[in-house]
Amino acid sequence: MTTTKTPNGENCMIFNMDSRFAEIAIAEAKGDWQKQIVEQICQDGYIQIYKDLRGKARSYSSRYEESARNLFGRINKKLDKLACPYKIEYDQIGPKGGFGYYIN
Repeated sequence: MTTTKTPNGENCMIFNMDSRFAEIAIAEAKGDWQKQIVEQICQDGYIQIYKDLRGKARSYSSRYEESARNLFGRINKKLDKLACPYKIEYDQIGPKGGFGYYIN
């Protein structure tokens, strides 16, 4: 676990993929796309879902956002159950006001 910054300068945490946090998060992911965003948030400390969508996927952005919200909700519920001090939160993380998820 290491502290880093979101693009707008707020603190967030990054975790190795062999950490307990990453293990819990990957276990809650359903499908390849959710596993990819878990890997990205663990490695970078934050993620902006809409920023990574390309082509046809962009037209389904609301479904991807819902999928991410459900995933991070499941992860946070599991972390609460295990009394883990870290949570995945949704807030403004981009320098131009973009919103996303970050580990706090």
